[in-house]
Amino acid sequence: MDDRSLRSLPLYRDVPELPKTPKVDEVRKRLGGRQGTGPRVGRVVRVTMGSGLVPGVILAESDERCDVWVGAGTMRRVHPADATRFDGEVSKELRVVASDITVFASLAEGQRVVANLRGELTEVTLAEKCMFGAIVIRDDDMLMGVGFRMLSPAGGSAC
Repeated sequence: MDDRSLRSLPLYRDVPELPKTPKVDEVRKRLGGRQGTGPRVGRVVRVTMGSGLVPGVILAESDERCDVWVGAGTMRRVHPADATRFDGEVSKELRVVASDITVFASLAEGQRVVANLRGELTEVTLAEKCMFGAIVIRDDDMLMGVGFRMLSPAGGSAC
């Protein structure tokens, strides 16, 4: 190597710290982990809470567990056999969540969707579905975590 090809790099002492951005694994964890949807997702069921039965909406289900939204952002994890049919009156909040999760369950990874990002509707690609939302890719290749209630199919009714 010729000494003439060596260059010294400028050194800076007070380099500002770059903002920390969450890694994909952290976003996935905050969204409840990667999750399939299951055939009963979006159905209103009843589960035991405390000493009584309460209505809820199935968010995700596998052979071993059933995650049920029971209101006010609260989820209850039960065995699938313990999430039974509910025929009573359902609150407006549960009806809206049931509708939102049913729409989310219909979305597929790789599909173009509309995301409500800080109040702005933006078309993105759904990269990975998680229990409480999805990791999406904006057109500038930035990954973002978005709650399931903030997603809808592109070309359909927006969130």
